[in-house]
Amino acid sequence: KSNNKNMLCQKAKVKLGTIPLYNYNLMHSISTINKRFHRAIADYNDRNNINMIEYNLFQKHMINVYTLKYKNVLIPDCIFKFAWIVDYPMYEWDEDHKKIDFSHNPFSMPQGGLSVLNEAMTNDDILNILAYQYDIVCNGVELSSGAIRNHKAEVMYKAFEIAGYGPEVVEEKFSGMINAFKFGAPPHGGIAPGVDRIVMLLAGTNTIRDVILFPMNGQAQDLMMNAPAEVDLKQLKELSLKLIPTSD
Repeated sequence: KSNNKNMLCQKAKVKLGTIPLYNYNLMHSISTINKRFHRAIADYNDRNNINMIEYNLFQKHMINVYTLKYKNVLIPDCIFKFAWIVDYPMYEWDEDHKKIDFSHNPFSMPQGGLSVLNEAMTNDDILNILAYQYDIVCNGVELSSGAIRNHKAEVMYKAFEIAGYGPEVVEEKFSGMINAFKFGAPPHGGIAPGVDRIVMLLAGTNTIRDVILFPMNGQAQDLMMNAPAEVDLKQLKELSLKLIPTSD
């Protein structure tokens, strides 16, 4: 199946020559969808006078609705579209616990550093703080994710304080990192490519289980290696572990 798809892609490229691998109707559809998406959010905001927390929740809902509704239009076969996702919000509203929390990577540097954290007085101010985080996406699939590290101890303490974690939590859970930063660390960052996801897209499949060695199923079982398996007593003794039977 994937070979047939690759052949179709090659024929399409040869046939189109120097013409880009998308047409006006597709781009017009994407433009229309984008306008409808933002208009729906704006109309909802005008009618309900929502605050930043409600706006973020509604925006997430609309993204899910429009992605599901227009997936086939946005991602046709034989086309690979890339995009950088930048300016991630540092924080988001946790609806389950009714509090501010980190949206993605708690160890990334907030844009504006310590001053922007100190100046955030309200929830809306906090939810407007951006982080130096970035992803590269192809056809809606995240291929790589990265960030510039929060390498200053005072900024990390304040960032976690806003999310409801005191300095004692930072020092207990991240002592190695925070102590290293106190001695001084240069600005640094990185990105982690997901090569298996790139191969998945090229192979025309929807799951990385089709392209990786020894994939696990939905129950985290590796059927090719029969794992997880029973552990013998010798192995448990080497690791100073003991199995305790449950009431079940």
